[in-house]
Amino acid sequence: MKTDIIFGKYLTPHKIALLVLVELYCSFLLPPKHTIPVLTLVMEHLDPSCGNPSTLKHLCSFTSDKPSHLPGRTIYDMILKRLWDLQSLDDLISFFASIPGLISRRQSTPIIGRRLLLLSPSSFLGSFVRKCVVEFNNLPLDDVIKLWKGLIGYRSISVPKWLQKNIERSMFNSSMGVETSLNEEMDEKIENDYEECLSVSDIERLFEFHVSKMQRNKSKLSKEMKERLKKFMEHNVSVPNIVNYVKFLDSWRSGDYRTSFDYLFRYFDYTMRNRDKTGYQYALLDLAMLQADFYCNKEAIWAIQESIDTARENKDHACLNYALSFLTEFQRKETEGITGQSVSDEQALNYLLLKAKETKMVHLQTVTFLAEAKRALLEEAIIDKAFEMVLKSFNLALESCSTSLISSCILMQSGIWSTLGCSYLCSVLLSIFIKYPYDDVSLEEVVRLRCAYAFHLSKEGKLDESKKLMIETQEIAFKSHKVYHVWSSYFLYQELKQAIRREDLRYAEKIYQQLSSIDVDGDVSFYISISEIELEAKKGNFSLSFDKLSIMQNRVKMSGFEGLYHLMLLLVSAQLYIECQQPLKAFSIASKSIVLATAHHNVPLVIKAILLFSQILLCLEEFSAAYDIVQRFIPKILETSDLEHESIAYFIMAESMFGRYQKDKNLEINIVEQEEISDLLDQALKGFLKLQDVKYENKVLRKKNEFCQRTGRIFEDKLN
Repeated sequence: MKTDIIFGKYLTPHKIALLVLVELYCSFLLPPKHTIPVLTLVMEHLDPSCGNPSTLKHLCSFTSDKPSHLPGRTIYDMILKRLWDLQSLDDLISFFASIPGLISRRQSTPIIGRRLLLLSPSSFLGSFVRKCVVEFNNLPLDDVIKLWKGLIGYRSISVPKWLQKNIERSMFNSSMGVETSLNEEMDEKIENDYEECLSVSDIERLFEFHVSKMQRNKSKLSKEMKERLKKFMEHNVSVPNIVNYVKFLDSWRSGDYRTSFDYLFRYFDYTMRNRDKTGYQYALLDLAMLQADFYCNKEAIWAIQESIDTARENKDHACLNYALSFLTEFQRKETEGITGQSVSDEQALNYLLLKAKETKMVHLQTVTFLAEAKRALLEEAIIDKAFEMVLKSFNLALESCSTSLISSCILMQSGIWSTLGCSYLCSVLLSIFIKYPYDDVSLEEVVRLRCAYAFHLSKEGKLDESKKLMIETQEIAFKSHKVYHVWSSYFLYQELKQAIRREDLRYAEKIYQQLSSIDVDGDVSFYISISEIELEAKKGNFSLSFDKLSIMQNRVKMSGFEGLYHLMLLLVSAQLYIECQQPLKAFSIASKSIVLATAHHNVPLVIKAILLFSQILLCLEEFSAAYDIVQRFIPKILETSDLEHESIAYFIMAESMFGRYQKDKNLEINIVEQEEISDLLDQALKGFLKLQDVKYENKVLRKKNEFCQRTGRIFEDKLN
């Protein structure tokens, strides 16, 4: 089993091999055509973001096919020669004593005839050499011996290659006593044990990478990394800041609220003691995100405002920009419980747009554009502006290869397509992303996309496919407490909606109680409140339904989201008046809703308002007008792929055609209209059966029974 061997703060056997490469470069032993690739290799191994393995195998794969200036010798042969020339601990000490000679000194006179390239102390390679020398000189004796043993194990994998090129040294001399005593079994053990040697600096880089991965995916620490963390602590590795932060993130993603606070406060205490409080604003930022994830909105707003104020005092523009973008995104998702902001939405967005252009921060620009798009969509009813903002976000994400941001753009763009009634484009966009997702997209975004597609399938009447997708998504959501909370909100809302359609009021009440006991996700909380009104109406409590509707209207008005949400509540109000047999009161509301929906360019809401208006006309016995209105909108209704709207439209057309003959008993229905009314009723019944809508199923069956009695037809169910 592979074990990570931990050395000092910075120096490892792999960095000694990199020093050898630098020494070869300074000694002019690298051919000119291979100089740049080899130096690039060194810089990549020293760059934390590249993630190259710290092994001799990796150096071998890159340098074994590149010749050096010596005939018959590759660059890898030269590396092995220098490594195997270190035959004792004294040779290692002499090597580090000679390395400073590669650094140029300003006051020293150049040595004539010395064929050696000197490095500038301030250059990348010069800084690396100086850092290694300083680290070696500060190592205690036991760490130096440990480093030497590590170097023996590190180069032991090259024994066959070394013997092949140095036959005369097939019998190791006595100064290499460690190697002579190694048999094949020990060689294999050393190779496995010392395959990758790490310093404390490497460990910090390793955990910083996993921290970024946990933050991006909103997931817990893997079991493998937990084991490695435990082993590092057994080696007494002193990295309390990053360890506390990793444990904080792991507890946070696991849903352990109390433990996450404990480790967060430990991390804050460390940063304030050791970093002169420069990390205080980041501490507040993490606290705000933690509070937001557990739906403590007021506490989250306080913490983020403190973070913004502290970042302004410390002139930390990066933290300030991120805090403002988080505040804007938080306000965009949560429409309730956010009051007393220090800046308005418009001021924050304008500031973020300005700073995003100045700093060229892709994430900040993308979040700002998406926030502007949602504001244009919900409040300003400017579709072209929203579309422009989304395309700008897409362009930024693709140019910077920031695939983690694309999912948010896809969600917003699919919402715009759905608003415009282009159901097919919305379906294609979501389905493609679900089938071929990006690797670095966060778990939360993946779950939101899958839930959005499941809702789209249920709207088309594909309830089995929708539920199957939601159950598959549950396995993904289990990886994070926050993500599972998001999934639960969507799943329970869908179950509540279907229970209301089936008129299973006891189960619907049970589901609603579950939703009431948790803080639901901000994106679906508004729709759950509407379902609550519908549930009370199903029970016959219309007075309570109107009271709840009035409370929601006042809440929406107070929160400042009077655009799309206000329109949806108007439609609910018109629906309640129709069910209460008060069509005249619903008439003006439905007319106003049509005007507002048209102004918002929201095709589904326009269709819903038109269908409500047609139902009012049916109640007023204006059958011809109701039929004409719905018939004109049938192509658009079919384009939106909303099975509920489609079935209601068929039923209204059938009822309006048959209503004229019910009003005048003396009129006879001709054969063509009989067939048309029968087909419309069958289409409506087929759709309501797919949706499991019991109320409309009964309505259609009653109407079909009346139609058969009037025409003398035999009542038969063509669907079974």
